[in-house]
Amino acid sequence: MLLWVLELGIWNFHLHNVVRVLITLWPWLGAIASGALCTACFPPFNIGWLCWIALTPLVGAVWFSGKNSKRPWLRNLLLGYVAGLVFFTATFSWLGALGDLYQSFFLHGLSFLLSIYLGLHFAFWSWLIGFIKPKTFTTSWRNLLAALLAACAWVTHEWTRGWLFSGFGWNGLGVALHAEWPMIQVAEFTGVVGLSFAVAFANIIAVTTPLRLFAEARTHRMRPHFDLTLTMVGVVVLLAFGLHRAMPSMTSSKPVRVAAVQAAVPQLQKFDPRFTGEVFERFRRLSEIALRANPPPDLLIWPESSMPDPVRDQNSESYRFVTDFSAATKTDLMLGTLDLEDGHD
Repeated sequence: MLLWVLELGIWNFHLHNVVRVLITLWPWLGAIASGALCTACFPPFNIGWLCWIALTPLVGAVWFSGKNSKRPWLRNLLLGYVAGLVFFTATFSWLGALGDLYQSFFLHGLSFLLSIYLGLHFAFWSWLIGFIKPKTFTTSWRNLLAALLAACAWVTHEWTRGWLFSGFGWNGLGVALHAEWPMIQVAEFTGVVGLSFAVAFANIIAVTTPLRLFAEARTHRMRPHFDLTLTMVGVVVLLAFGLHRAMPSMTSSKPVRVAAVQAAVPQLQKFDPRFTGEVFERFRRLSEIALRANPPPDLLIWPESSMPDPVRDQNSESYRFVTDFSAATKTDLMLGTLDLEDGHD
């Protein structure tokens, strides 16, 4: 009996320590979870719907931890920074392939090196949302105001990231919706930041709504949820607008057959003059194969920076190759190319 009591006491002691550790670590685990959820929205995972809840663990960590912290603003900065480190390191991990290409040890860690800077954008966003936490979650206008400010701050950080220090705007949160064609039609007017605004707004409402329901269940005082209702109406309006914009083209236009050509030219050969002829031959051969389809494609697509030199330069070999190839075929051609202005790319 005494042994059983001792074992129970030891088990309770360990359980108490585990709970204490979890209480200490959960905000940081929440920040890591947000970084991981954001990563899962993009290739190779492409679980785009996660974007609607990806920021909620970070928001919860900022709003509901660190009450006794001496510097809560610094804690919020660090929580956002951790989320940013996880997201940018993971989502740009493919950049490590440059380390093998150029035989550089530092390039293997390029995504982490980039995240050291890019994570600051996440950090400043989480720092700001620490100041806009609603005093009570049972008031619709407070929740809507918090969502509006947080969404504005999010698109501001994405916009800033796109041009500051020459810009690195890849993988804005709205890009996660790339497969949802009805939802993304509004980008015609707002760009990707419009989609990011909607997603960030919805994330805040996804945090405030369960808290509001819990608070109302305890007090047995239910009130109209205009914050959730307006958010859902906004999503429906985006879908309806997208369907309205896309429907005429779906009903009145014929399908467009597209062929994409990927020559897989090694990076070290692409801009080496010794391999120019080989690059041209790869694109010619693969494009001719694509054009043999019956019926042939209406549009032929070559990748970004496909040609060894600027195509718009009429003195370049690439210009002559592309114009000759286009003249010999009856298919429209779209390609990416280097471009020079005042001697700069």
